[in-house]
Amino acid sequence: MTLLQYCNQEVESREIKVFGCNDCSNGSRLAYHFGHIIKYAKDKRAWYVWDGKCWKRDIGRIYIVRMAVVVIRLIKEEVDLIDDTEWKKRHLKWANTSGSYNKINSMIRMARIIKGISFTRGKNS
Repeated sequence: MTLLQYCNQEVESREIKVFGCNDCSNGSRLAYHFGHIIKYAKDKRAWYVWDGKCWKRDIGRIYIVRMAVVVIRLIKEEVDLIDDTEWKKRHLKWANTSGSYNKINSMIRMARIIKGISFTRGKNS
């Protein structure tokens, strides 16, 4: 199984829940859906992804960006849980806005501040 297949399998097992429509909420979404398989090393300024066996550095942020794109799709799935018509419209608009380059990067940056995501590696790591 590839790392990407593993990541997709992991997100499919998570329950969909509704978050707000802002960059902080998108960071929380990323942490909620993938926090158990992503970590950010503050001292290395690098993302790490659990591949089912060990932590691997996400060189070029390939996997974290792909996970962020999955989160955007999941924002659209949140709409099914919303009863209010105006809130649904706002949510769909936010999902579309979140797909921009800047919003994807904002989501990834905001996820770094979520408890349990960031760590500092030891000198021998």
